Amino acid sequence: MSNRSVLERICAFLADNIGNETSSNKIAGTLKADGESTNRATTDFYISTLVEAYLFNRVQRYDIKGRELLKTGGKYYIADAGMRSYLDSYRNTNTGRVLENLVYNQLVFDDYDVLVGHLRGGEVDFVATKPRQKCTSRSPKTCRDEETMRLRSLDALNAS
Repeated sequence: MSNRSVLERICAFLADNIGNETSSNKIAGTLKADGESTNRATTDFYISTLVEAYLFNRVQRYDIKGRELLKTGGKYYIADAGMRSYLDSYRNTNTGRVLENLVYNQLVFDDYDVLVGHLRGGEVDFVATKPRQKCTSRSPKTCRDEETMRLRSLDALNAS
């Protein structure tokens, strides 16, 4: 089961859509519509291979339980922002998503367990936890957006 073209297109798609909810069914459908010979199982296999190779990280949603988990493929973040630039042909687009990816990478580097989702107190990009410590983060849209760059206590958000 090997199709280099499909793998390359999936890799480019994930790099271009960092921080977006992703469905392997939709990816497979798009590839088939474009004439590629693939299916959901192959798409799942390639995505899991990219995750196992530490090129991408899959992040589950915080606010989903039970059957709802089956409806979303979660979000993917690329491990190396430079690789994303290469895969995206060095187009200077989606700065907000690139910054979100960098925040995700820093949280992981700082040894947080990271989830994505919404909380009662508002939308957040990340719910980051360590033993006895929970916080949330909204990624900045620019490097000067200091308010959203701060980690906030999850308890404070839930109280609002």
